[in-house]
Amino acid sequence: MKKIGFVLAVTLLAFLCASAGATLAKADFEGKWSNGDNEITITNVTEKSFEFSFEGLYITPAGAAHMGDLTGKALFTSENKAAFDYEDEYKAVKFEFALNDGELSVSVAEGDETGLFGTGVYMNGKYTK
Repeated sequence: MKKIGFVLAVTLLAFLCASAGATLAKADFEGKWSNGDNEITITNVTEKSFEFSFEGLYITPAGAAHMGDLTGKALFTSENKAAFDYEDEYKAVKFEFALNDGELSVSVAEGDETGLFGTGVYMNGKYTK
């Protein structure tokens, strides 16, 4: 009987540790991320989603500045990935956020973000805190 209780306790402890690790990984998305000219701020991380704001900048060789921004809510598709679907009358773009080894990667999973934020401004790329 003691052996069964011990096995149950170990199983419960393993489950709780795995659950805590899962929550912690999603919580790691939260914060300010930058790749030089662009910044993504992630807030309100839950088990299912997070909110983000993007501010991008591109300075042409001639010195002209182009800026763009976007806010939204991304939905987790796995422990370290989330997706955001953008759509207006001109464009439909699916962005994917992935967190690996302390680096946030944003990529375009579907569509084309060209011109969405202004000339030369793109959200895709790699970001660090």
